[in-house]
Amino acid sequence: MASEEDSDVLLLLADAFVRQGEALHEARREVFRLLVEEAWKAAMRSRHYLTAQCLDPHKIFISAATPPIR
Repeated sequence: MASEEDSDVLLLLADAFVRQGEALHEARREVFRLLVEEAWKAAMRSRHYLTAQCLDPHKIFISAATPPIR
């Protein structure tokens, strides 16, 4: 009888352990997805900033008006 109860307890513990592992796996995947998404957003903001700087008419005028350095 005690052995059967011990087996039941072990099965419950094993089930809880497996469920926790699955939940941790899903949480890690979500964190990784969010990190990639944030890195992508940061890269796109940086790219937009650099593109805007290159296309700024004032800077193009200054570059064209500045004589080359010899």
